[in-house]
Amino acid sequence: MFSSFRQWTANATTKVLNQGSVARLPRHTIQYSFDVSTKFPIPYYLPSTSSKIDTTLPILLIVHGSPGGFDSARWHASGLSTFAPHHLKQKPFGIITFARPGYLNSQPPCPTFDEEASVINDFLNHIGVGDKSKVAVMAVSGSGPVALTLRKDYPSRVSGLLMFDTITKRIPFGAKGKGMAALLGGTNAISNPLSWMINQQWHPEVLYKLKMMGSDAADEIKADPIVEKMFRDYLLCYTLGSHRRQGMLSDLTLIEKLDVEPDWGQIDVPLLCMHGEKDDSVTMEHAEHIMRCAEKSGKAVRQLHAFPDGMHILPLKRTSELAVQFLWDHVFPKH
Repeated sequence: MFSSFRQWTANATTKVLNQGSVARLPRHTIQYSFDVSTKFPIPYYLPSTSSKIDTTLPILLIVHGSPGGFDSARWHASGLSTFAPHHLKQKPFGIITFARPGYLNSQPPCPTFDEEASVINDFLNHIGVGDKSKVAVMAVSGSGPVALTLRKDYPSRVSGLLMFDTITKRIPFGAKGKGMAALLGGTNAISNPLSWMINQQWHPEVLYKLKMMGSDAADEIKADPIVEKMFRDYLLCYTLGSHRRQGMLSDLTLIEKLDVEPDWGQIDVPLLCMHGEKDDSVTMEHAEHIMRCAEKSGKAVRQLHAFPDGMHILPLKRTSELAVQFLWDHVFPKH
């Protein structure tokens, strides 16, 4: 048993910390990879199959949540590649996955979402995605505010927004909530054995009983062995808590400082919101708020897909299908 756990921990270091490239900016380092959707490596923790950015392709930038990292962004990318609708499966687009400042090998954390958006913009320029190259942005959970800030501060940069159960307004976590999050998700001593134990005794009912996923996501796992394996592999994204701690605590602090009803400026680009109606941690009010903001911004396509049985972890297969279809229907049509 100990040897199995030791191998699990070694895998986390090899497959998470030591993967990808590093962009060295004046004040930050950013861990990242570029992949082509039709050639994305499966499992997600395998090395990238692309050696350089291809700006001739439409590009999707995946912004991970909290806790999270370069690895969790790549896990979501693997879902898009694996479960793209059949008629779009061989239609390539570029995918940039990266660790946000404060997570894994991207350091240091940013004191504001505006500064983080500036770092992301500089990072894109640094790796060859210049100011004239727009990217679609996919945000997950706690990355909602920085994705929306990127659109607000750099409107010419973002061609579309895909929001996966994202935070869009203040959540008062409180000292107790932040303390528990830092303890459970912010230390290797807890995160590594906990993720390993769940992997060893895996069953989708675990996440269902913890109210992290709804019956719709659990049913996908039970029905499809590929989805089940992807979720088991995803548990590596819960290791190395000490390397995610700074970013997570920064996110929680900044989210608490958001306005009750933030003004996210002009959201006059195609917008897809997917949200679980039974999510108690990030309620439907967050999706409804961003939809109201978008309604004031013009005639761009806006879609809200609510999952009646969905909780915070949405069905991977269905959300991936919807996202890729939306990208080609409304964000990448000229390609």
